[in-house]
Amino acid sequence: MNPKAIINSPMGKIVPVIEFREQLNWSDKTILLIENDFASTYLLTEWLNMTNAKFVIASNQDVLKLKLKLKVDLIIKGITAVELEMGLELIKKIKLKYAGVPIIGCSPCVFKNDIKDCCDAGCNEFLGKPVDLNMLTLIISTYF
Repeated sequence: MNPKAIINSPMGKIVPVIEFREQLNWSDKTILLIENDFASTYLLTEWLNMTNAKFVIASNQDVLKLKLKLKVDLIIKGITAVELEMGLELIKKIKLKYAGVPIIGCSPCVFKNDIKDCCDAGCNEFLGKPVDLNMLTLIISTYF
């Protein structure tokens, strides 16, 4: 992928703008998608299929029970307004279990304090819902 320009991500990091016509090939990467919302899961899995990345879909309950014992390169964590507090606590637990793995929080709660709470809980990045797939691609590209 060739960067075409530079923009600021929602968390203030500088990321390259990528020519999206080029095929993404993250076949050597594994992404853990923790999402309880069906529409978001569908959207993100369709997009992940286009990246060639391996991915695992897990519910909050799967992660809470710490059933998952796999190596992942990146985590996308959906956080709903209904489970905001539980979601933030779960992010803290995930950060302990997967130290060093970047976490992207995705939530419809996009007030400054909500974004700050996600960051404080351990998210490296934050995107509002519905997720902007171009921005998600840009952000993940900075880690891959």
